[in-house]
Amino acid sequence: MEDLIALRSIDTNIVVRLLLRDDPKQSALIDALVDQGDLLIPLTVLVETEWVLRGVYKLDRQTVSNLLFRLTGIEGVNLQDPPGVRWALERHATGADLADMIHVIASDTDTFLTFDRKLASGAGDNPRQSVVLVG
Repeated sequence: MEDLIALRSIDTNIVVRLLLRDDPKQSALIDALVDQGDLLIPLTVLVETEWVLRGVYKLDRQTVSNLLFRLTGIEGVNLQDPPGVRWALERHATGADLADMIHVIASDTDTFLTFDRKLASGAGDNPRQSVVLVG
């Protein structure tokens, strides 16, 4: 937990600018933040970023997936639960809903219960925790 105290969380608008580089002035400010390091992208910001890229910018799934995977390799930028996020991004790349996959990794339990057949299917054969379809 001590490591998290030194990190600075960043908002969706910063993550979107970091990925799209569509505003030169803000991109320069973000570059300075990244150079300082110790940035954290919370799970909720990752979910909102996917929604903004898809819903506002109208980017296709493959482009969104590629952009989000880029976040896993930017030095100085940390993801909350990196192995879980990588799993969620891999599932998203195969067609699963990213928010659903983040729900699965964000719960600190052995089993995730759902009525949502698409979520259960999207989690695949080897999720980090058991995903059980109820009913």
